[in-house]
Amino acid sequence: MEIGLNALAYKQKTSEANLVKQEGKLAAEMEGVAALQRETDRKIELVKSISAQRARAGASGIDTNTGSPLALINQTIKDSQRDTERDAFNTKIAKQSALYRANARAGQIKGEAKLSLLRSVYDSASSAATGAAKGGK
Repeated sequence: MEIGLNALAYKQKTSEANLVKQEGKLAAEMEGVAALQRETDRKIELVKSISAQRARAGASGIDTNTGSPLALINQTIKDSQRDTERDAFNTKIAKQSALYRANARAGQIKGEAKLSLLRSVYDSASSAATGAAKGGK
């Protein structure tokens, strides 16, 4: 009877491990969604910033396609691109980390379940052997 219960516990732990893996995949996907939102926000802010810079330069009678205003706009674009690249790298690391943690935890759960099941089988076999030895004397 105990082996049957431990077999059921093993199946339950295996299901739990699979759930942990799925949660890890979801966490990784959510990192991607959050990164996409941050990138969208940065692009909106970039457009607002460039528009404001052009408006200030234009209001001052400066041609926004030459000289310092253009350099400022180009630097703003470069800064935004750098931020996007940095965020993409950090997002990749966060996604891989979420998957790694989930897989490691799932492996740990499955290992514990297997060990528990093997102990149960061993204990049952030992009890049967001890009982047979006592009965045979």
